[in-house]
Amino acid sequence: MAAERAAAAAGREDPLLNWTRPEREECLLCMLPLPLNETETCYRNCCGKTVCYGCIYDQFQVDKKEGRRTLDVLSCIICPFCRSEDSDLDVLNHEMKLANAGNHYALWRIGQLHFKGRQGLRQDMKKGIQWWHRAAEAGSSSALTDLGVCYREGYGVAQNWVSALEYFQKAADMGNWKGFLMIGSLLLQQGSWEEGFLNLRKAVMCGYSAKDMFDNLRNGYRLGYITKEEFAFTLRENMKANNEMKSESRDIVRKKLEEEGRRTFTPSADSAKNHKKGKKKGKKKGRK
Repeated sequence: MAAERAAAAAGREDPLLNWTRPEREECLLCMLPLPLNETETCYRNCCGKTVCYGCIYDQFQVDKKEGRRTLDVLSCIICPFCRSEDSDLDVLNHEMKLANAGNHYALWRIGQLHFKGRQGLRQDMKKGIQWWHRAAEAGSSSALTDLGVCYREGYGVAQNWVSALEYFQKAADMGNWKGFLMIGSLLLQQGSWEEGFLNLRKAVMCGYSAKDMFDNLRNGYRLGYITKEEFAFTLRENMKANNEMKSESRDIVRKKLEEEGRRTFTPSADSAKNHKKGKKKGKKKGRK
């Protein structure tokens, strides 16, 4: 069967040959696309902006040279964007002010605080989900992916894979690479192999470079759903996307994170697992 699928795939045009990769949000300081790895970005509570840790590192060097107070290469007391100090900031109250002003990132963050029980708040998944709905309406694709995970797993809501796919698709339509990742993972679990691998390829072409994802694509090649040319094209596009996000300062920060034992790629949603034909995970209890 794999050989038959491979022969059929060899005669088709790559459906992603002319696919346009969604544009990434840019760091407001260096103007490079923000890293996909959220541990390499820094959300500033003072102004509600997100910058890359490469710019945090550059600001640390400037502050150190000019004799200002500093913490370490991954922290800075003075915000590199708005130039204010946020060391004594009341995070929760400030986030609420930003959220009430319509900041979708702040709305999403407050949802996280309720969902996980942080900043002195009691853990309340349902309340966190309510905030994520508000964040999604305000334009947060991160809230859409988290809502999708909730419906996929049944966290605080009735498990519903149809709704999960709808939220992941909305996130993907907004250019969120995690949307493609989650759609691909869920479709593979349901046995929709071609569409599943197609969406995983999109996530990789956006720059997602976790080892298990490359293993997934190799598995797709062995099963005949991805051709050799499609696999090679996906890897080239992955390299292009990562080169666009690359800088010397970001490389220094990434090395620092690795030295501290912090994972260099930790998407907030679960990464896709290896899926082989014949697994029946789609028959999960409670699925609608």
